[in-house]
Amino acid sequence: MAVPEEEIHEVFKLFDQDGGGIKIKEIGTVLRSLGLAASEDQVREFIADAKTKDPNAVQFPDFMEYVKRSEAMEATKSGDVAKEMAGMKTGILHFFDKLSTKTMRESPPDSVK
Repeated sequence: MAVPEEEIHEVFKLFDQDGGGIKIKEIGTVLRSLGLAASEDQVREFIADAKTKDPNAVQFPDFMEYVKRSEAMEATKSGDVAKEMAGMKTGILHFFDKLSTKTMRESPPDSVK
């Protein structure tokens, strides 16, 4: 789900107290405060990219690019999760199909109690 640009701008301004951009080391923190789970590799990539433009700070347009890239990465991951959950559901249903009703109602083994 995409984060509205107004919200991104507000969060950016919270970290950009002096108006000169956010500190490069805060890119991951600001992304996570927006609810984006950027991986450490992705954050390192953003930091390296930001340092080529300015060694100390990231401006809003560049940060927006990082947000869009993080959102795109999350969108591809969420499809994989749905596929994995469907596979788990199939496996669980298959497991319970093999158990008799009597077996499911019996008390658990002593090791579980």
